[in-house]
Amino acid sequence: MNNKKPIYLHLKTEFSFLNSAIRLNKLFNLIESQKIEYLAITDKENLYALPYLLEFREKYKFKLIIGCEFELDNKLEVIILAKNLAGYKLINELIYQKSNNNSINLSDLNSENIFVIDSDTNGYLKNKKSLEVELPNFFYNSKFQLENKDNVVYAPVKKIIDKFENFTLNILDKIREEFKENNNFDDFYSEEEFNDLDEKIYQNTLNLADQCFELEIDKEIKLPEFSSNSKEEIESKIKASERTKYLLLNYDKDLVIERINYEFSIIKEQNFVDYFLIIADALSW
Repeated sequence: MNNKKPIYLHLKTEFSFLNSAIRLNKLFNLIESQKIEYLAITDKENLYALPYLLEFREKYKFKLIIGCEFELDNKLEVIILAKNLAGYKLINELIYQKSNNNSINLSDLNSENIFVIDSDTNGYLKNKKSLEVELPNFFYNSKFQLENKDNVVYAPVKKIIDKFENFTLNILDKIREEFKENNNFDDFYSEEEFNDLDEKIYQNTLNLADQCFELEIDKEIKLPEFSSNSKEEIESKIKASERTKYLLLNYDKDLVIERINYEFSIIKEQNFVDYFLIIADALSW
């Protein structure tokens, strides 16, 4: 049996709030040691890990695919991957909508600029639900062929590097008060994982990954200063956002505040304050 190169289209990192045990430094070591060629960043409704992955890609070349996991208005989840720059902008718009506690539905995702993949843990197939609307850019998520369906790819979620980190995931689930049963994810990387994948599904997965664009950052581009008190302004926006209010209401207050402070410190350290304000201002029009 020929070895099929791994294609990872659903990855959640430490930036998926209480939803993943993957630390970026361990992820970078894995990418390099196993010579991973395809990797999509698909954190839960945010792109905070993207600057770090872009920086790492400068040192180790691999195909970095930009995406996000979103919860729809029906409580099911999908993965959205950007096909081009317009798709990347659409993902940012959807993140902004969700940050303001606005729901999105499947019909909102009918766009030639993105791919939509069913979640293998909380998607349509997993919950035996039918699509409310047929989308030409929608793909089911399965390792094996589905009856009367050609739009199938394989995108298992990755939330740990090593199997022993399932214990950490169980703790995170309990903190979120969403613990149902013990997590039993395998190691992130396995030489055999893709070998028994249906050939047609593998080709669909490879073709989809190849069609996704790669964001290039010109390091010489300098963003204009949004305002003279940018740091105070973005801090105010974060605290006043509907998303922050929702998190404080539904999760442990100290954990939420600690996480917000951590993410805000990263935005400042990476000099992305004005970038976030410019994006927020543009999306508000």
